[in-house]
Amino acid sequence: MEERKIEMGQRILSDVVFGMVVVLFLTRIIDVRGSSIYIEAEAMFGDGIIESRAKASNRKSLHLYSGDVIKYEMCIMSTTAVHMTEFMYSNDGDIDRVTVEIDNQLLGTVESVLRDENGRGWNVFHSPKTGFRDLVMYEGRHLLTVTVLEADKHGIEVDYLSLKLNTTQSLDSTLCQVFCFGDVAYEDKSKVVNITQGTAVQKSTKTRCAEEDNVNVPVYHSSAEAFIVSSLLPKYTSFLNSRGPDWTDCSTAQSFWNFTNVSPGQNNTLLYSSIAQLNLNFHHRYLVDATSNYLGSIDIVFSLNGPSTGHTDSEIGTIVFLKNIQFSGTIILRFEFLNRFNKWSFAQKRTVKTSSDELTFNTPDFSLKEGQGNMIRISMYSEQANVNSLSIGEIYMKNRYMQPDQNKKIYDDGITVIEAVNIDMWWRINETMTVTVSRTSGAKTFDDVNYIRVYRRIPWSNNDFAQIFVMYQDGNIRLLPITPHGLDWIPFGSSVILGQTDPSAVRPCAPISHLNIEPDGLKLTVYYTDGGVLSFNIMSTLTETSLVVSGCTYARDLSVFPFFTFRSMYVSDGNGDVDHIATDDSSSVRILDQWEKLYGHFFAFFRKCISKHNTLSPDITLTILK
Repeated sequence: MEERKIEMGQRILSDVVFGMVVVLFLTRIIDVRGSSIYIEAEAMFGDGIIESRAKASNRKSLHLYSGDVIKYEMCIMSTTAVHMTEFMYSNDGDIDRVTVEIDNQLLGTVESVLRDENGRGWNVFHSPKTGFRDLVMYEGRHLLTVTVLEADKHGIEVDYLSLKLNTTQSLDSTLCQVFCFGDVAYEDKSKVVNITQGTAVQKSTKTRCAEEDNVNVPVYHSSAEAFIVSSLLPKYTSFLNSRGPDWTDCSTAQSFWNFTNVSPGQNNTLLYSSIAQLNLNFHHRYLVDATSNYLGSIDIVFSLNGPSTGHTDSEIGTIVFLKNIQFSGTIILRFEFLNRFNKWSFAQKRTVKTSSDELTFNTPDFSLKEGQGNMIRISMYSEQANVNSLSIGEIYMKNRYMQPDQNKKIYDDGITVIEAVNIDMWWRINETMTVTVSRTSGAKTFDDVNYIRVYRRIPWSNNDFAQIFVMYQDGNIRLLPITPHGLDWIPFGSSVILGQTDPSAVRPCAPISHLNIEPDGLKLTVYYTDGGVLSFNIMSTLTETSLVVSGCTYARDLSVFPFFTFRSMYVSDGNGDVDHIATDDSSSVRILDQWEKLYGHFFAFFRKCISKHNTLSPDITLTILK
């Protein structure tokens, strides 16, 4: 049990209770379907004396006597069944009786086992197997109470109790440290009738990384001839404008693979690091010209993600670093890699005399291949045969350095500015779109565009502009309302894909071949590579930015390929760009709950809980008109 608690992770808080400074040791809630909550007795407030016990979790328990009461406040984000799975205690004396209640409703009664071991029994902890009831907890704050109804003069010690919920919650939300608004709601205001309903399908996954789009909700409709997508400021009230990235718990590493302390002492052994395997082969043999000894080689075999999973790892060039090289003499390192056509590259050579802090080798763009079978070989030569003096502190590989985005202003009338942008390594490899700006005075076309962005002048400023719209070549769109008064800018958060996507794809997309922009009315006509065409106007007010879509032509079966896809991020309540979805009548469900399909002609993607990530990023709504 103690080992399990340590794996869950812990943190220490301090609080003042009844004039005393009490150390609260709180165990982290595992954020999985059906949260398990472990509450240490010493983390509760009220009566009791903290004892040091070697066999207790966290090596602490709380000694209670007859009449003592301890309490714990917890917050529930949505209605859930709750069941107490463990009440861990110890006793050395007569039978004691303890009740556990939530909001004065009995959860369970515990009678301690009679034990008389002259004090040794205090370090033996166990829990009843039965006798616990199921309760229903509704959204809001709740008070858990443990009361010692009867006890002998020696009392009882409580280690911890555990609860099982059938909903998912984060640690902060359960500790009432995330503020959620129960009255945040969306409902259809258009009053459109006789419209065929659309179908939203749950395709989301779980993540602990706040920079990963794990929320994926495609929407299907039989015609989807006209619809409106709107971006609005969040309905909750917050003056925080948190907008920086959060890479906590993200698997994104600084390097693809990394090996440390490589030396001949590891000869003929395999080393493993992330996606790679390193094989060392050190030995001596003379070359034909007998001028240098071939000391051996380092072979590294590795796999890479690629375009099929929405990555560019296999396409972009890399840099291989060798750090802190030591050798008694002069050594030549010969670097080669097996390219995507299974041919060895030309050799790159470096010479080290005695030591070197850093050497680098590189592979050009489009050299390596997606999946398995990539290989790097570093061969070593020297006139000295003292191979055992060689050591390399670190060998690792990372992406080459990325060039900044190249942007070009393609329209500016003092109110609206449009830019075309090219990315160093766009994930749709070698795919770009052409963009034509059409005006009564003529048209101009721009080639090799990866995305466009649109700015509107902020009404209360003559010089400041707010970015309100971004559209990528893969069909992905980001929308923002005008920056609120008093702020410099607010972040994007959720995104949408207009155009038909493959719902089975790891990274859904609707690639665009050409984009026509009529800036006078901010009308865009999108020509997709699958043959579909879509037209919409960008309408921006002080409170929202909307895409009014009409004139839709679809090239593929709408029952198979959705016309709209919502993409976002949710880690936990208080750490997400979306946490709920609502349909026509304002009824809403949590975005990652186990719903399969939702029906309606109005869908809202929004947050009830103030998020520490992209706090003021917008809510998104979709209204199907016909």
